[in-house]
Amino acid sequence: MEGLTQLLGMMKMPLRYFVGLAAALGFVLLAPATIISRFGLLKYREEGKLYLGLSLILLGAIITSQVIGWIAQTCKNHFRLGAMKKRLNILTTEEKNILREYIEGQTRTVNLSIQSGVVNGLEHDKIIYRSANVSSFFTNFAYNIQPWAWNYLNQHRDLLGLD
Repeated sequence: MEGLTQLLGMMKMPLRYFVGLAAALGFVLLAPATIISRFGLLKYREEGKLYLGLSLILLGAIITSQVIGWIAQTCKNHFRLGAMKKRLNILTTEEKNILREYIEGQTRTVNLSIQSGVVNGLEHDKIIYRSANVSSFFTNFAYNIQPWAWNYLNQHRDLLGLD
C-alpha cells in the first residue's frame, strides 16, 4: 500500500523528470553493447532487462497520461475562454457601465458595492473578482477585472460603447 502511495505521489512530478528518466532507461536498454560497456552498465542491463523494460513501459504510460491530461486541460481552457468572451458580447447596460469604469479609467481596480446584483453577477461569471476583504464606505469593496477580460475589452472597446 505504501508503494502505491509513493507511486501516486511520483505522478505529480514535472513531466521533464519522467522524460529524462525514460530517455536514460531507453539508452541503457537500446544502445549497442559496446557503448553500454564503456559506461560499465552492460552487466546491469543483462541482469535487469526485465525490470528496466517494465520501468520504461511504466514511464511511457505516465508520460502519455500527463500529455493527454495537458492537452485536455488546454482544450478545456480554450473553450471556457471562448464562452467567457461570448459573455462579454451580451452585456447589459448596467454591466457595461461598471466595466466601462475599468477601461475608460485604464485601471484594474474599482470600488463597487458588494450588495449589487450586477456586481455579483460579473463576479460569478469570473469577469471581475473581489480583491480586498476590507471595505471602504461599509459596503464598497475593491474589485479587480480579470486579465483576460481586461485585454479583450481593451481590444474591443466598442462592446462598452467606447470609441
